[in-house]
Amino acid sequence: MGWDRAGGTTAVPGRSPGGDDEDTTTVGPAGRAGIRDGAASAAGLARIRAAAEAGDAEAMYLLGVAYAQGRLVPQSDVEAASWFRRAAARDHLRGRVSLGYCLATGRGVRRDLEKAYILLREAADAGDPQGFGLAEKVARRLHGEVLRRCDRQIRRRRILRSAGRKPTGSDCRRDGAGADPPSAGPPSEAGEIIEIDVP
Repeated sequence: MGWDRAGGTTAVPGRSPGGDDEDTTTVGPAGRAGIRDGAASAAGLARIRAAAEAGDAEAMYLLGVAYAQGRLVPQSDVEAASWFRRAAARDHLRGRVSLGYCLATGRGVRRDLEKAYILLREAADAGDPQGFGLAEKVARRLHGEVLRRCDRQIRRRRILRSAGRKPTGSDCRRDGAGADPPSAGPPSEAGEIIEIDVP
């Protein structure tokens, strides 16, 4: 499955509602709707990149979409996952879903179904229907004890958030200790590939 240019996991930056490629990028609180449509031109992409580098989570997500689709930049799953990770770290819902998808499929990162499930469940709990659907598909690949361990981590992360602390990557680790697995390497263990169809 490739990155869907018409919907699915990612939105299509650069398309105005009428379907033409008019550049409608704006950056700032009043321009959130415009930035979603913004990567139609090199200038629009430059504005999105500048906003992403300045810390705008929506722009980070959109830059990830641009890399995932190869839109005005060389296609790179590694760069896409990197920008999705940055957006997710700022609690961007679609960034979290897209990073979860990357982790579930091994696109641009080492495949990690546990981290994928945690991110997708959190997105589902926040009301994202794609996060819910993808979390259910990933859950079918996890064994009972692993799923229970993930649910404990989700509860722990929820408690940290309610206490005003931001969960870190270490809060997704399998046993709560040790280093995160490296981001490079084979897409899956034992050569198994998981395909997730995204509506």
